[in-house]
Amino acid sequence: MTGLVLEQVSRSFDGHAAADAIDLTVAPGEVVCMLGPSGCGKTTTLRLAAGLESADSGRVAIGDQVMDDDGAFVPPEARNVGLVFQDFALFPHLDVRANVEFGIGDQPPEARRRIVDDLLERMNLAAHASAFPHTLSGGEQQRVALARALAPGPKVMLMDEPFSGLDFRLRDQVGEETLALLRQLGTATLMVTHDSDEAMRLGDRVALMRNGRIIQQGTPADLYHHPVDVFTTKFFSEISLVGGFVKGKSVATELGLIAAPDLADGTPATVCLRPESLVLTQGGGGGAHGVAATVLSARNMGPYDLVWLKPVTGVAKYLARLGPGTSPAPGAEVQVAIARSGCFVFAD
Repeated sequence: MTGLVLEQVSRSFDGHAAADAIDLTVAPGEVVCMLGPSGCGKTTTLRLAAGLESADSGRVAIGDQVMDDDGAFVPPEARNVGLVFQDFALFPHLDVRANVEFGIGDQPPEARRRIVDDLLERMNLAAHASAFPHTLSGGEQQRVALARALAPGPKVMLMDEPFSGLDFRLRDQVGEETLALLRQLGTATLMVTHDSDEAMRLGDRVALMRNGRIIQQGTPADLYHHPVDVFTTKFFSEISLVGGFVKGKSVATELGLIAAPDLADGTPATVCLRPESLVLTQGGGGGAHGVAATVLSARNMGPYDLVWLKPVTGVAKYLARLGPGTSPAPGAEVQVAIARSGCFVFAD
């Protein structure tokens, strides 16, 4: 069984490719987070899946039914999809029960009551059935919007920045509860976000977009530990960049040689160093255990410390992430070594 399938889907506006040959599948009960910077085509792709836009080329299918293909187009109201946006768009003059019931007005009264009661119970909203939206918290309003989208029993749920209006603690809780329910119901869910932490925390898979194209897709671990380029590496954490040329299957940097076994000698390359790839030891002098460096600043971030440092004989600054409370003081001289984990080399 398939949930949502996009095959080579493209859409242009005034000659600009907002979505360019998108290939994406979301299985029933799976949550895929579509991630990328503003203007990269995430929302356009979501609108193509919903039927709010028609594709210039390619194929959109839900289950075993084609929704958009050459000469065929199913309007959004006939696609059996649920939509949840950053703006919950609740009806202010209707109470919670009436808001949730709105999309199933064609059902018999007893069926409507049963569906609404079940959803209010699942979403922990039963006690608020008679409340109006303005009396609810942001998290409660979001759950009402989700319950309303789920009431018709959609095969696919499409969500555009659904938790961005909530404070960060509530965002974590509501996001995890919401997506756990969608997985339990077997609903294929495509969620748009610009927040890499949110995508990694909530998504079963992540599709990273840039300039209308999907650059890389896979599990959060795939994208973090096996990025395909500098853009992908930078999107998931702060990094230090070092340029150089491959010689003897390595790139020489201020911090030592970085292995580049897959690149030919003479290739111009960029080395990406995640903060966790820099290992510090007290005491200067460099040598076998690292390169001598000076600590420029150190700041505790709660569960970890961030340290900026500069090699004694170098010019660039590098960012390291250390365990909480372990940072040397600014001005201290340390030795810096590079761990292979979190270090990536790409041909320019």
